[in-house]
Amino acid sequence: MAKRIIWGAGYFQASESADFADAVKVEYSTGQLHFQQVCNDYENINHSIRRIFKGWRPIINITLLNANFNTSYGLDTFNILKLLGIINNAKQQGKGIYIRPRYDNSINVDTFTFYCELTSDINIQDGDNASSFQKLDLEFRGINLLQTIPLGASNPQGQGWIREDGKQYIDQNGNIYNLVF
Repeated sequence: MAKRIIWGAGYFQASESADFADAVKVEYSTGQLHFQQVCNDYENINHSIRRIFKGWRPIINITLLNANFNTSYGLDTFNILKLLGIINNAKQQGKGIYIRPRYDNSINVDTFTFYCELTSDINIQDGDNASSFQKLDLEFRGINLLQTIPLGASNPQGQGWIREDGKQYIDQNGNIYNLVF
């Protein structure tokens, strides 16, 4: 029996527009999502600390693979280059990027979208000495605070999983690929 995954399961999507009309998707990706508390702390005259909660800031860590599994004819490469173009445009225009860290287009699935800025450097790494694949780790920070932590879970029938540790990819046919970094 398949499990439902909190905050969803699926692949990474990014877009310059909220409607995702120009979206880039990278199917060979893993996404980590966490929410950072934002508070103002004050010390009063009695030296007691008062904390005023402001909201939750989404922090999204993504690992993208340029692996070209299943003879995808460079689709991973094209999508990662398209993402880099979106990042360039956002930085030049002083705008954010709409991010879906774990997009799943299945029915009855909660997919979260966050308006973010890139906070990490760009460093594409070769996966092994033969350069059979590449890896790119990115971190995005939500621009807007959320007042509540999102609630939701994935469709338990989902396919195309990368293990949380990023060591294996399982495609839609159930084939398992070992990823060596």
